[in-house]
Amino acid sequence: NMAQPSIDDKRKAKEASDYFNAGKNHFRNKDMSAAVEAFTQAIMLKPEKAEYFYNRGNCYNKMGETQKALLDYSMAIRIDNKSAAYYEHRGMCYKKLGNYEESVKDYTNAIKLDTKNGNFYYNRAISYMCLTPPDYEKALDDYNHAVEFSQAKYRPLFNRGNCLRKMGKIVESINDLKQAVELEPGKSESHNNLGLSYLEIGKLEDAVEQFTAAIQLDQGVDTAIYYNNRGLAYLRMENYESCFQDFDVATQLNPNDPNYFFNRGNAYLTIRNVEQALSDLDEAISLAQSIPAYYHSKGVAFQALGRKAGAIEMFDKALALNPKYVPSLYHLGLMYHAEGQHEQAAQMFSAVIRLVPQDRRGHESLGIVHTELKLHQHAVNDFAAAIKFAAKYPDAYIYRGQSYLRLKQYDLAVADLDKAIELGSQDAKTWNLRALAQRCLKNYTAAIDDLTEAVNKEPENVDFVFNRSQCYQEIGRYDLATEDLHKALELRGENDALLLYHRGLAQYSLSNSGQDGKTCELALVDLKAAVHHKLVEEHLPDCYYHIGLACANRRRHEEAVQAFTEAINLLPEMTPYIHERAKSLQMIGQFEDAIFDFSRVIEAHPKNAHAYFRRAFAYKSLGKFEESAQDFETAKAVSPDNPLLVVNYFQLRNTHVIELCKAGQEVYT
Repeated sequence: NMAQPSIDDKRKAKEASDYFNAGKNHFRNKDMSAAVEAFTQAIMLKPEKAEYFYNRGNCYNKMGETQKALLDYSMAIRIDNKSAAYYEHRGMCYKKLGNYEESVKDYTNAIKLDTKNGNFYYNRAISYMCLTPPDYEKALDDYNHAVEFSQAKYRPLFNRGNCLRKMGKIVESINDLKQAVELEPGKSESHNNLGLSYLEIGKLEDAVEQFTAAIQLDQGVDTAIYYNNRGLAYLRMENYESCFQDFDVATQLNPNDPNYFFNRGNAYLTIRNVEQALSDLDEAISLAQSIPAYYHSKGVAFQALGRKAGAIEMFDKALALNPKYVPSLYHLGLMYHAEGQHEQAAQMFSAVIRLVPQDRRGHESLGIVHTELKLHQHAVNDFAAAIKFAAKYPDAYIYRGQSYLRLKQYDLAVADLDKAIELGSQDAKTWNLRALAQRCLKNYTAAIDDLTEAVNKEPENVDFVFNRSQCYQEIGRYDLATEDLHKALELRGENDALLLYHRGLAQYSLSNSGQDGKTCELALVDLKAAVHHKLVEEHLPDCYYHIGLACANRRRHEEAVQAFTEAINLLPEMTPYIHERAKSLQMIGQFEDAIFDFSRVIEAHPKNAHAYFRRAFAYKSLGKFEESAQDFETAKAVSPDNPLLVVNYFQLRNTHVIELCKAGQEVYT
């Protein structure tokens, strides 16, 4: 037999019930203190009643005493764990207190007890959105159930639309927010959020229309954000006047929101009003010192002013607040790159890639730095990664083509540059680079066509004109090479040593090794001017050598000797320089010196018949007939098929020298 409740128990139960009902009345009348008092009395009489704790929890909730409410809901659940409402309300408290993991658990328990309650799914979705990081997939799934099970569809549609925008599913987001607007056209928040989704996909006029609707509907505390958002849309439309008007209103309506100053500062940066930008960014920082983006934008402003140290300091501040703040890592990389600190730049771009492996610009920038460091295979790999994550951008193909060019993989370079052009590159350097690859493949017609296209796109670009001149030079069109070099010198100025040197070479070739005296003289003027204007050391020996050749072929052998000597001083082991000086020394009667130089040539090339032949004449001039005869015989033995080397000693008596070829035409094997 069950024990019957005593009279005292019955009295307590009746008393508790009366207090409970009184509490509910006070609650309905919004007298929360009295309600709490009544529910407390009921709990003291009957502490095993879950609903008493639950109702007192509701009072505390209304009074904003969330922690007390949470304890009461927990007591209710401990007594009765089969009520969905108890879990729901405790979940709400956890959400208010920022404990979203526990909130999710409570809503999950509520859903287990009531699987078709749209409100539970809706609130759990909000908690999923608030997790760190947010779980958008689970939130979306819950919003789908909330839309299905809720009678009032506005809230679930509105929030699902925002969730979809954060997931990048903009078209679906717009559909939901449009429905929300249709359900409650008087709610400014849905117009605003629909505007944000339009902004995301660049439907700027539609965005402005929705922000304007939000502004017209709401003249309250939120209006500032609607002006701010419309300002952002106008900024993207490059309607700067309207953009600044809206940002001005936003900052006036709410001068305590740093974001409005930040956005206006960035707008000033866009129009290059850097001082005004700095003023706004300083205001934003003074209102909120812990936002990395504010310091970052200030760094960008300093960058624009060329204040490199200031820029680096700001990017460092942003990274001190958030070491993973990608924009500052990226810009620091750009700064280091600009300063020539390529190792540090590579570190920054590598950090960007670690944080955002699919960041095209990170891979591309790292590739550019590796190119500077001459790590061309690394650069190829970087550009390949950039292409993998964004195959429709021509730039990575251009850069990779350039790296292939440096690696002498010319076919691959051409293929990449073809692709860049196919993807719509209009950059003249694409054609220039492809021409360089074609030139290395000896496809001169294709190279010249590409360079002509590059020159047409950028007629003032000296490099393109110069590169075409080199193609013409290599196919023997010295006239067209000279023409291009005239143009290049007109563009860059007549004192450019490198261009003068190359025009000198082209004109020397055009003179047919000095046969055309007038053109040869023009070549000499250019080559001497190149020396005068400090031609780079790399080309200086060859420049002196060609001055020597031009002089020798014009019979100005003393000048030729001087020029060849300058060339030899710079490159002492260069056989052609020594050989040509020997020949010119011989022509001016310096036979001992000539013999010394011919001997050096023979030492380097023991089978050079021409050197033996010319040395034989030098010995003859000095009366050393035995040595002379020996050299004539050796020349004939070394090159038995050359009829020019067969001599009649008797007829040679009055012959000073026989020239076998023009200066510069000797052959070495």
